[in-house]
Amino acid sequence: MKKTFLLALFAASLALVGCTQQTSTGNQNTNQPTANINQNANQPVANQNSNQSIIKPSITILSPNGGEIWAIGTMQTIKWKSTDLENKPVNIFLDNDEKNFGQCYLGSVTTDQSQFKLIIPSKCPEIDAKDIIAGKYKIHILVPIPSDPENPQSYNDYSDNSFNITIPNL
Repeated sequence: MKKTFLLALFAASLALVGCTQQTSTGNQNTNQPTANINQNANQPVANQNSNQSIIKPSITILSPNGGEIWAIGTMQTIKWKSTDLENKPVNIFLDNDEKNFGQCYLGSVTTDQSQFKLIIPSKCPEIDAKDIIAGKYKIHILVPIPSDPENPQSYNDYSDNSFNITIPNL
């Protein structure tokens, strides 16, 4: 009796730390519980009785994503989709590495808006006000996640391919 009680107590304690309890079958004594230990106890386990999967946060640029032609002075819309990043700030940059341009900060909105409308400027709205010249560019969107200052995290995406910014004919 004491051995059965101790085995049941052991099996119950295993169940509390992420293990499952099963009753033995076959020629063994069916009153003896056994435990299947989860080898990855620190890993989240999907519910095997549902079709749910684990959703990881992400953000993806939908447009411009390559091939578009935007003229300076025209109204344009940057669009994205995000997953599991509700109401987070999205910082939007114009990027042109080909001409030693670096990045130009265009503005910020929240992920829930899924778009950012702007008039293509002739200069970056930053303090150094770099000229935006005709050429190939990509959009870079960045969602910073508050965390440990020594280990910052963020989600970001770039346009898959370059789009062109042109100078309109006067």
